[in-house]
Amino acid sequence: MISLWAIIKLTCRAAMRSHIFHLLLFVLLLTIAILPNTVLGDGTASGYIQVSLKYCLGAIGFILSLSTIWVSCFILSNDLESYQIHMVFTKPVSRMKVWIGKWLGVVLIHGILLLVASGIVYGLILWQFYRKPFTAEEKARINNEVLVGRRVFLPDMPDVDAKVKDEYRKRVDYLKSAQAENFQNLSNAEKKKMLRELRKQIIAQLGEVKPGQTSSRYWDYKGVPKDLKSPLYFRYRIYVGKISSKDQRETEGLWSIRILVPENDIKDRKPGEEVKMREVFIPKSQYPEREMCGVFHEMALMPAVVDKDGTVTIAFTNFDREQKPVYFQGADGPKLLISAGSFWDNYLRAVFVIFLRILFLAGLACTAGGLLSMPTAVFVVLSYLLIGICASYIINIETEFGEDDELTQYEAWHETAARVLSHTILWGIIPMQKFEVSDSVANGELIEYSMIARTVFDFFILRGVPIFLLGILLYRRRELGTIIRK
Repeated sequence: MISLWAIIKLTCRAAMRSHIFHLLLFVLLLTIAILPNTVLGDGTASGYIQVSLKYCLGAIGFILSLSTIWVSCFILSNDLESYQIHMVFTKPVSRMKVWIGKWLGVVLIHGILLLVASGIVYGLILWQFYRKPFTAEEKARINNEVLVGRRVFLPDMPDVDAKVKDEYRKRVDYLKSAQAENFQNLSNAEKKKMLRELRKQIIAQLGEVKPGQTSSRYWDYKGVPKDLKSPLYFRYRIYVGKISSKDQRETEGLWSIRILVPENDIKDRKPGEEVKMREVFIPKSQYPEREMCGVFHEMALMPAVVDKDGTVTIAFTNFDREQKPVYFQGADGPKLLISAGSFWDNYLRAVFVIFLRILFLAGLACTAGGLLSMPTAVFVVLSYLLIGICASYIINIETEFGEDDELTQYEAWHETAARVLSHTILWGIIPMQKFEVSDSVANGELIEYSMIARTVFDFFILRGVPIFLLGILLYRRRELGTIIRK
């Protein structure tokens, strides 16, 4: 244990002597000092705090990740190339202990920097909240939307793949019967394009609300706690005419909330008779409200909207003055948010997720640095991260257009190869996007312990630990006599 702690201390000292580490540390301090005082947000008080928090936390994670990669590769490869490690191995210290000590040293110094930097950002955010000339209404909104940890509930969505398959088969049957010759002349690429366009149309229809009182859109939220004492918050964003943030205007609409009321007067109920309930939609306001499109809105709901099954149903009716349809994107939910923790607790969870990324990157870079020269090790680690990003991008495209058999049977050979290769790569490579939590913290969305547990198990234990063990094994087997100083 004494020898391990000695290696950790030597590693921290070596890191402090690196000029690149000094540069990255300077950039980190500069970022913390400048960003909170230069961002503008969307012009609102809550937007200002959100952007400050998001950019600062994201910048801390990015800079410390770069520093972790550089220092880890530098520590191991430089010790080998400068022959310093040869003197260590003459003592009763195993190579495994050296590797683990250097890994822990890198993690320790960057963990301390993470705590200091995130602590400063936390203090600056609270300082801005209390010292800026925000009104009482703005501060209340910041407390409800940003400086909080709210559990997110998403609405039940229909099976898009099933709808696409059903509609596609109907069109195929029609073409085969009415335009058989045209259908036979369609290439696989044209059939695949037709499927993708059909999927886009169905997704757009699911989020579309046509003008008129008879075409309301309903969202069901299940699994909501039934014993709530505090309000719920409904977060949404509307687009009018098209799904684009440009050229949006105000529109009119009416929100309604479903509640259950007895069918008959309770006084007339016989002893032991079950009370029959019926659905009633209560409008949020007496007249349609004007709302700006393309930006997020929130409205508070009383706990009484949760029925005995833990379900909340919300409806929207479009009363646009120009009789244009309005749209809701699936990425926006809309979301139902319930306060489940403090901002401090949620912020600590975010910092821990960033620390997990540092743990993994340090192990990955130590593995490369113990086997390769300094520039080659950095190149290998950065290539690993780039491959993970590219594979995730391809998988996300597949998810957007669906992965059903109807679509894949029309793929070209290179598309099939890219899809299979991407899935194979993601079995062993960790995409760093999975560790990105700054958006959730800035939006006041709770980082669930279940998400953290999945991250630790799936990415650190199942994929990270085998890489570390491989790095230790190859480091132990490396022939030091073949290392020649250039």
